[in-house]
Amino acid sequence: MNRCIILNYHALAEPNSLQDPIYAVEIAAFRQQMEIIAGLDGKVIPLSELGQHEAPGIQVVITFDDGHASDVHLAYPLLEEFGWKAAFFVPTQKLIEAPQFAAQYQQLATAGHYIGPHGSTHRYLPDLNAIQQLQELRDSKMVVAQLFGSAAAICALPGGKYNKTTLRIAQELGYKHLLSTQFGFCDTREFPYLLPRWTIKRDTSLQQFENILRGNRAEIRRATRNSFFKKTIQKILPNQLIDTLNYRMHS
Repeated sequence: MNRCIILNYHALAEPNSLQDPIYAVEIAAFRQQMEIIAGLDGKVIPLSELGQHEAPGIQVVITFDDGHASDVHLAYPLLEEFGWKAAFFVPTQKLIEAPQFAAQYQQLATAGHYIGPHGSTHRYLPDLNAIQQLQELRDSKMVVAQLFGSAAAICALPGGKYNKTTLRIAQELGYKHLLSTQFGFCDTREFPYLLPRWTIKRDTSLQQFENILRGNRAEIRRATRNSFFKKTIQKILPNQLIDTLNYRMHS
């Protein structure tokens, strides 16, 4: 099969800056990762063009979550340098409260990047009741459509978290796909409703990055096991407790 992998980034960081110890990838590492992608037998495709390309080798989609300032100041210039388009998912309350912030994402949209909903307030959807989930998914879709003139058909789930209610409401609202944080590849001929993504963290090594994109089976098995373990833990412990423990381990 022809494979596609969706990469999930959060903030990018300048060297020695005080940033998220887990998810802020240093800009030098990000550049090296992009250079690895450029050397692959494959291509980077926009998220909006899933399923529209048939080519040998792996297809790579680049996404960013949470609406960090580095989206515009660090990620955008480097993506322009490589000639690639990415998808940026923003909690839409940020866009409403700060018009200048929304204007920066309009710059990205004008340049051909996808701007998508990431909930209104970035609350984890399984922690909410059905009415609250509807508000988060509906309102964020409407804001993105109004600000950027798109159908906002693809949503990145905050924290990659969802339940049966999330899936039902999203389908009723007309979302074409939801993005999770479950590690995995897609067959380019058939994309599932709930799309897997590989979250790139600060401690993701260049060797692991290249191994997985080149299809190293042992590395892919390890990543799959780790993702399955994480999902199992999420079924047992409350989301906020998981976040607290995660950051304490990295402090």
